[in-house]
Amino acid sequence: MSILRKNIIILINFIMILMTSALIAKENFLKIIVKIDNQIVTNYDLENEVKTQIFLRGQKLNQDNVDNIKNLSMQNLITRAIKKIEINKKKIETYNKKDLQRYLENIAKNLQIRQSDIKEIMKNYQIDYNKFIESAEIDLMWNSLIFQIYKNQLTLNPIEIENEINFTMENLKNNEKTQLSIEKIKNNIISKKKNEKLQLFSNSHFSDLKNSTLIEFK
Repeated sequence: MSILRKNIIILINFIMILMTSALIAKENFLKIIVKIDNQIVTNYDLENEVKTQIFLRGQKLNQDNVDNIKNLSMQNLITRAIKKIEINKKKIETYNKKDLQRYLENIAKNLQIRQSDIKEIMKNYQIDYNKFIESAEIDLMWNSLIFQIYKNQLTLNPIEIENEINFTMENLKNNEKTQLSIEKIKNNIISKKKNEKLQLFSNSHFSDLKNSTLIEFK
């Protein structure tokens, strides 16, 4: 494909994005649409989240995709606001920077683009890149919070681990057995089990918070 043709396609897509922005928010002014305790969600936040989710799915920005993703985007914003309240309350400010890097790498891989191009492509979609990064950081700080609270409850059953190691070894092909040591298999299983436990703790903790949080739709 020639450079000229690529530029024309990019220009057409950019014009389409500009024209379809009105599909998401009818009003041209900023207004609060949801209040979650001391956090607010505006129409701008919703528009940005809708565009972000459409981008992450590699979809086109059109009315059907906007309609399909709008409710999920709203739930994402409410979930993130609740998490942010708890993070601020517990004074969590750090997270594993490598996790953010891996997250961006996975996005680039899934969309078959270069990681260095994510910010520029989001700009073309009129997505607030800083808000996107902030959202990812909130999720990662939430993970840090959950680990901090429940790290002493991650004890695993050694018999269960041993049984899973044996099951895994029995189902591996011979060439895979030579590449994977028992120790590596054990570490992978332990890591998986701990992550599963942390996810259960995360879901339970969030559910309790949501039930006690005042959510007002404006």
